[in-house]
Amino acid sequence: MLNQDGITKVSYGNATQILANVDLQASVGCIVSQSLVPEADANGKKIAKAGTPIVVDFSNLQTPVTAASEAVSESATATVTGTGITAASVTAATFGTKVSNADGTYEFSYDGTNWKLSGNNVTLNDYGITPTGSAVSGDKISVAYVSAKEATTSNAVLLHDVDVTAKNANGTALYFGVVNINRLDSAVQALVTPGVNTIGAITFIKA
Repeated sequence: MLNQDGITKVSYGNATQILANVDLQASVGCIVSQSLVPEADANGKKIAKAGTPIVVDFSNLQTPVTAASEAVSESATATVTGTGITAASVTAATFGTKVSNADGTYEFSYDGTNWKLSGNNVTLNDYGITPTGSAVSGDKISVAYVSAKEATTSNAVLLHDVDVTAKNANGTALYFGVVNINRLDSAVQALVTPGVNTIGAITFIKA
């Protein structure tokens, strides 16, 4: 018996056609990043909705598409634990050069003789780190580093809903066409504005 208590069916197909003119469009396959949907819906699903503005790397379509982002300034913040070192300052540019501008948290520890990073002896000054106090065995300096990033601008939108609940998923990126805003999810409507070539070569109308 298929119709038993406790068995439910939930459909996530995108039945709505967001294009105002299906003959006037161009799109490419893409990989949709899970990060495009920060929170799950009431059903525990992360659905990237059709019409969502995205950033596509047309030089490498294997790069997952993401949302547009503001510029990020390079930063490096130190946190100190132990009894000898009481504080530490970090020159972000120097630190970034030393770690090849790789974002992450780096932990330096003092063994009583040398400062170490990943088991290797290092000189704090080489990383732009200036400690306050005299180091004793067991002192640690943890540096959270964020590299500088340029602002990104949306150049396409998702043509269909994409389920990214479990992981990144395949989708379709519309980069040329006319989209009817009234056919978009209400949350997505708030992200777009009527006009010609509003996002890349995409025009939005209310019809």
